[in-house]
Amino acid sequence: MLITVREIRPHEHDDVAELTASVYRGEGYSSADYEPALRDVGSRAASATVLVALLGAVAWGVVALSRGEDVSAVW
Repeated sequence: MLITVREIRPHEHDDVAELTASVYRGEGYSSADYEPALRDVGSRAASATVLVALLGAVAWGVVALSRGEDVSAVW
């Protein structure tokens, strides 16, 4: 199946928020206090380029690139 990488679209924010939070939780990198920031995809997309990797219609990877910097976060 084809993998597509492109900039996130607003209707995908909730799915990416869940993906991000679940990965951080599952790996032990998150706390209840930090989870709202992880889920704030809208603010992240406003200040960085957020790319999603899609397998079919399912997001399975996310990268946020801060403008003017190297990769700042990979989920």
